Amino acid sequence: MDVDVGTDYDADLRHTREILGRVAEDTEGVLDEPETQVYLQQLGGSSIDWTVRVWAETGDYWEVKQRLTHSIKIALDDAGIGIPYPQMDVHVDGELTAAASARWLPSGQRAEFVPGGRGVSARAGTPGRLQGCSPARHIATWPLPIASGPD
Repeated sequence: MDVDVGTDYDADLRHTREILGRVAEDTEGVLDEPETQVYLQQLGGSSIDWTVRVWAETGDYWEVKQRLTHSIKIALDDAGIGIPYPQMDVHVDGELTAAASARWLPSGQRAEFVPGGRGVSARAGTPGRLQGCSPARHIATWPLPIASGPD
């Protein structure tokens, strides 16, 4: 069976390979033969991608796969090696924020990009703020809603 996992680019390759191999060999239900293999698959867009290949009895397949996956996650956490999720950086230039201000904010207000925010807000007498969204939880679509009131 194969268990795929991605690790942070900051992770030391030798140390990561050692952890993955040790966890696979120590997981209950993994057969000694054929030998456990740990492959560096690719340098992906958000992570260094690994495959851990082990063998188990057919009747134990799903239990061993779950146990191995769980053990890999715990071991990487304990070693301080992150498992990243896909991310996308969106850069908004002044021309786009000016267009958003003209299109969606009341007269006299303007939008500005604020990294790490949660949508668009506008208050009377102050500039509106076109705020970024967490890539793990939100997908921005146009037109963005306007929420009045304090930030």
